This record gives sequence, C-alpha cells and structure tokens, in this order.
Amino acid sequence: MSGKKWSGDCVLVCLGREPNTSDLGLPAIGVELDGRGQIKVDPATYATSLSHIYAVGDVIGPPALAAAAAEQGRIAVSGLLGISGGTFPAAFPSGIYTIPEISSFGVLENELREKHVPYVVGRANFRELARGLITGAENGFIKLIVHRESRQILGVHAIGLGASELIHIGQIVHALGAPVEFLVQNIFNYPTFAEAYKVAALNALNQIRNHPISEAPQNTIHP
Repeated sequence: MSGKKWSGDCVLVCLGREPNTSDLGLPAIGVELDGRGQIKVDPATYATSLSHIYAVGDVIGPPALAAAAAEQGRIAVSGLLGISGGTFPAAFPSGIYTIPEISSFGVLENELREKHVPYVVGRANFRELARGLITGAENGFIKLIVHRESRQILGVHAIGLGASELIHIGQIVHALGAPVEFLVQNIFNYPTFAEAYKVAALNALNQIRNHPISEAPQNTIHP
C-alpha cells in the first residue's frame, strides 16, 4: 500500500458476483465447474468439458460484460455451424455508465512500468475543446497510452460525457495497428468530443519528439 490517505462522504464497496449454477446439475452430466462455480470452457471455442455443450457470458467468468458475451456467443455459434468465427480480441472496451461515464481498453500504466516498456501518455482535456466549452462538459478527458518506439496505441482511457462511445475510435486504431500519427493526420468533425483524439495524439507526439528515448525517464513523461 502507498500509505496515502483519502477522505470522502461515502465508500462504495464492490464484492463481485458469483454464477448461479449450483442448481443446474451440471456436474451430474459431466460439465466441469471451477472453485467459484464458473463453467470451464475452451477459450478458443467456448465448448465445455462436454464437446456438444457450450457456455458464454458471465457464467464462465471475466470479463463478464454484455458486449463481450455477445461476441463469445457469435464465436461459439460459428464453431457449431462449422464457420470460422475468428478469435476473441485481446483488447476490448469496457464502460461504466455513471455520471461522468468511464470507459477504457488496453493496458494500464502500472503494467507497462512493471515490464519496463517505454511509453508516453497523450492527454486531451475536454475544456480544451470547443465542444467541451459549448456543452459545459469541461471536466472530462481522453488519455492515450502510446509506445514510445513503435508509436502504436497500447490503450485508451476516457472519463466524461460520451466516454463509452468515444472509446471505440481508439479501439479501432489499436486493432488496425496504426501509429499515433494516424490520428494526427486525419480530420475530425469540429466541434466534437472526438477531436480530443487528435489533441491527445499531438500531445503524445510532442513528448516523443522533444524528449528522445535516450533522454527520457525510464518509462514516461507526463504532460
């Protein structure tokens, strides 16, 4: 623990969820469960220990997201039909529909620090954008985590109005393997919150260009 102290009006404690499988009689027919009651599946096909029975969604454990479950179901049904359904993506978005919204995909900074991966953080605050000023949603931001050498986007984290929608732009750029320059060299509608990607990309590139890796701190330079 860091030893930091925080004060607040209330505390939200999340205890997690358990799958409701205890009354399904799955072990009796040979479907294996783990210690938490989650159904064990082949992560490539979602077949259970019985090859003709498949399981997807929260009942098999993380990521326990509705959108992820739909994709797992598509892959499973494709296999049942003898069609190549591809594989579940390594990076996928999650959204928390609070006010403000929170959404992210990809790696976290502490993961990269532990692996000594060189990276920079490009940030764009909504108060820098015309759309943020127009709507009064000035407290949000988008954060791009960019590999310092390859310049590829490793993750995106967003907080603010429409964050769960904005995240998909970064997700697609990441999936295509495009460098951060892709965001700089393309045009975004003005005024929009999506323009934050261009601002954040410029911020990241400025750090890379102004502080070569030989001169940079071990991991990152924060704006």
